[in-house]
Amino acid sequence: MKDEMETKQFELERSNKKMITNESILIKALEKSKQAENDKKLRILLANLQNKIDNTLRFKTLQSDISKVEKKEQFMSEISKQAMLTDKEWKYYIEEANELFHCNLQKLITNYPKLTNADIIVIAFICLKIDMRSSMLLLDYSSFSTMYMRRNRIKKHLGLDNSVDLEKWLHNKIIEQE
Repeated sequence: MKDEMETKQFELERSNKKMITNESILIKALEKSKQAENDKKLRILLANLQNKIDNTLRFKTLQSDISKVEKKEQFMSEISKQAMLTDKEWKYYIEEANELFHCNLQKLITNYPKLTNADIIVIAFICLKIDMRSSMLLLDYSSFSTMYMRRNRIKKHLGLDNSVDLEKWLHNKIIEQE
């Protein structure tokens, strides 16, 4: 009877170990699947933004080739409508970035209510590692000083000292918080 109990106990322990191993395997598979899904979303998001950057560059090149003032104004009006992101598109990109960073952008907005929509867009670009020149094109900023002013406003809205590296701070606050 005692041997039978020990045998059943041993089988039960072995069965539990198998279940734990299987559970670990399933958890790892789910984590890999989620990471693959996030990687795919990030690639799509960055490809869409790169497309907008390419279009903006093309339009700016065309803009410089137009000589007649009245045609240039009409052309610029039409191009601006196509090259600039709409509010709906900005909202989509922000929502996608927020999802990629496990809602940490939304937490930042909640914790720092002084942040503006323009601030959030630049923060998303920084977190997505979109370089400053491409960010400037997407935002239709004409100079680096405009981007530096925006970044300084973000620091002010976050209550950070100007000496703080905004990219590192955001990396710690948003990306590493996953």
